[in-house]
Amino acid sequence: MNKQTTRAFAFGLLIAALLILACQPLFSTNTSHVKKGYLVIKKSEYDQLQKQNQQLAAKNKQLLSQTSKKASETKKHKEIVRYHLSVTKGMTTMDISKRLKTGEIIKDEKQFSQYLIAHDYQKQLQIGEYDLTNQMSFEQIAKMITKTAS
Repeated sequence: MNKQTTRAFAFGLLIAALLILACQPLFSTNTSHVKKGYLVIKKSEYDQLQKQNQQLAAKNKQLLSQTSKKASETKKHKEIVRYHLSVTKGMTTMDISKRLKTGEIIKDEKQFSQYLIAHDYQKQLQIGEYDLTNQMSFEQIAKMITKTAS
């Protein structure tokens, strides 16, 4: 091998390397350009997913309207329960809560008792007779049995 043959061979290798380097992105299936946690999909798949999303959103909206109608109907038909509460000397917030739970005025006696304590109503309880309904809030009941101003 002479000097000219070696140079021609080296030049051929250089050209081959440059062609491979230039053509590599055209044939590459590498998805390293996609951010981590993302997925590349075809436009047709994307369109199909968008259509499904719109259908589900419409169905969800319809179901929400049905449940809100049913909820409003049950509120209209909810029976109002009246209860006459007698608070006597020495009664604690838990005693009052238990009576209100028994009279179906409140649903959770512990929650009501904690409400009275958290808002400092337990120190202001007044002995007396009170007419209450299940439509009253904790605040309304508390203000009534403590006779605090609205």
